[in-house]
Amino acid sequence: MKMAWGEMLALSGGIAFSPIPIAAVILILMTPQGRRNSLAFVVGWLLGLSSLLLAVMQVVGRIDAAGGPRFPWIGPSLQVLFGLLLWALAFRIWRSRPRGEEREKTPVWMEKLDQFGWAKSLSLAVVLGVANLKNLPITVQAGILVSRGPDWGEGRWWLILLFLAVGLLGVGAPLVVAALFPRRSDEVLRTWRRWLCRHNALVLNCLFAGIGAMLLFKGGIALWPE
Repeated sequence: MKMAWGEMLALSGGIAFSPIPIAAVILILMTPQGRRNSLAFVVGWLLGLSSLLLAVMQVVGRIDAAGGPRFPWIGPSLQVLFGLLLWALAFRIWRSRPRGEEREKTPVWMEKLDQFGWAKSLSLAVVLGVANLKNLPITVQAGILVSRGPDWGEGRWWLILLFLAVGLLGVGAPLVVAALFPRRSDEVLRTWRRWLCRHNALVLNCLFAGIGAMLLFKGGIALWPE
């Protein structure tokens, strides 16, 4: 159980540190309806993560209820595949990183955030949470970890709560700063946004490489002949 807690903490940490969604929350906070729309964004992020996690658990649960997969190597093979995918993405990001004084390109949709209402902010967060090349393999692995573990009873729900709570820390931090330090929050959040946009490639590269290595190791050990 302790190993499961540690692995879930590592996975949820990878979800929490998402530079572009965090920068999006900061930009939304600086719009006229910033507090309401940023709160809607955080709710959408939670809905996206929880929906994907529960969907994975449902699929794995149905497979197990039907007698389990016929081929026990399928699960570890998926871990290796996801690990290789994350390594490939890390390599691609590293190759395309900004050089010298070159600035990282900002997504076009970020320039239109001041036109978003709460519904669009919520929908954007759901999309960023689910259709995300980093979040998808991490959340799938988290769902498998919860579903395929031993009979933990209520401990299973605590694992789910840990994943969602830690996964919310990144996008929720700007709201906390704005609430606790209303006078200085704009300056602090602008500094955060500049750092995130400038070092987005480096952060994602480290996350992809680290989580990919963990999945490769775990899947490789399971596939290794005894």
